[in-house]
Amino acid sequence: MSKIGAILICMLSLVCAFLAIKTSNDSLLPLVEGSFFQSWFTKFQVGNEIIFNISLGFLVSVIFYILVVWVPYRQKRRLIKNNYKKQYDAFKEGMIIVFLSACKLSWNSELINKLKDQSEFKTYFKEPVTDSQDRWDVVLNGLDEYLLKDLIMELELFLNETNYVRNNIEFSDKQVFEFFNELERSVYRIKGSSLEYEDVKAISQFIWHVFTGWSWSEGYRKPDIIQEMIGSI
Repeated sequence: MSKIGAILICMLSLVCAFLAIKTSNDSLLPLVEGSFFQSWFTKFQVGNEIIFNISLGFLVSVIFYILVVWVPYRQKRRLIKNNYKKQYDAFKEGMIIVFLSACKLSWNSELINKLKDQSEFKTYFKEPVTDSQDRWDVVLNGLDEYLLKDLIMELELFLNETNYVRNNIEFSDKQVFEFFNELERSVYRIKGSSLEYEDVKAISQFIWHVFTGWSWSEGYRKPDIIQEMIGSI
């Protein structure tokens, strides 16, 4: 449910609660009697029973919706969101291991966690290792069929998790929905990649965008765009 829809239902519920009290056959509360608000609760000349039944029916429907639909959906949404965060973290870890393996470098959990940060990733892999190459060049040159297979497998696993989220969560933010659509298209393009130059170049651009936040329109974004999108689910 959108925020506008939720606000509208809250407002209607308050109106119906007021009308239900106003048209009820019960006596007024002692706090209301003799006060400025007493005139507000004076019954209508006609139609009190009809208005009471309609108002009460609406309130019962809202309560039923909250207990049966809204609360379980919120719990499901929270579980899916938390799981997706973990899957994104696992995706980054798996991909970073592939990159370090392509460099023929050893690693530990401390280094992997450090490289999950976009600025640290950019600094580490843009570090020169020769006069003509930085560490990211070494990654691209070190990709073989085995590592490419692992890389595509990590992308497919993350895509499967993304599709599960899209199929089970209603997105009120159009930007989030469009971003996940673009992510899916990018992953599908890479799935058919080989070690040819153009394919490796396309992979490099996509991965650099995801892990450093680079885009042609905005340059380097400080926040992780995928984490931002997950946070807005």
